[in-house]
Amino acid sequence: MALIFTAVALTGFVSFYNGQQSVNKVASELRHEINSRIQERLRAYLETPKSINRINVDASRFGTLNLQETSQTSSIFWQQIQAFELMSLIYVGKETGDYIGASRTGNTITVNVVKASEGGRYSTYVPGDRGQPTTLSNAIRDRVYDPRKRPWYIATVKAQKPIWSPIYTFFAPPSLGITATHPLCAPDGKLTAVFATDLSLGTISQFLSGIAVGKMGQSFILERSGVLIATSTS
Repeated sequence: MALIFTAVALTGFVSFYNGQQSVNKVASELRHEINSRIQERLRAYLETPKSINRINVDASRFGTLNLQETSQTSSIFWQQIQAFELMSLIYVGKETGDYIGASRTGNTITVNVVKASEGGRYSTYVPGDRGQPTTLSNAIRDRVYDPRKRPWYIATVKAQKPIWSPIYTFFAPPSLGITATHPLCAPDGKLTAVFATDLSLGTISQFLSGIAVGKMGQSFILERSGVLIATSTS
């Protein structure tokens, strides 16, 4: 009887062990598949800011985007930020210290202008029906802003090529994020401006939350240092 019990117990253990190994293997394969899917979608998502910058650089080179025309430039950025809902800010900083952008805060879109010749004040406007600056907002118009001193501009000047900035605190509103940049150079090679598109870390988390990971799964992004960048949870 003891031998029979031992044999049955051993058979049961082997069956359980093999079954557990199969479950673990399936779970591992599922995690790998989900991870690959998230990476693929994330890469596609992160290509969008770089594509926007390339479009604007080419438009400026070919003359369809005139950076001397504030209304035209803000109108183009205004149209783009409406088309790409996960972008936080699309803008350009010039070597002169001037700046033009269109930003999204929640459901509100504004256009932002800095003119170095007028003291470098960061002026936020309610856009007109074509995205041109109209009514001036009082929110932060008295704050001085110099794009050339911002982390995204400094990093681009140093790299002399399109880059992703390090994580830093955005100017308005003050939140953590990253910036895709693309320098614009004159025919003689001199830098004239830097086009940029912002992604807030909160928006990247929003993107992750839209990717289904089973019923109970969660996804997150870590820096190589182990710092949490974004998560699908609240």
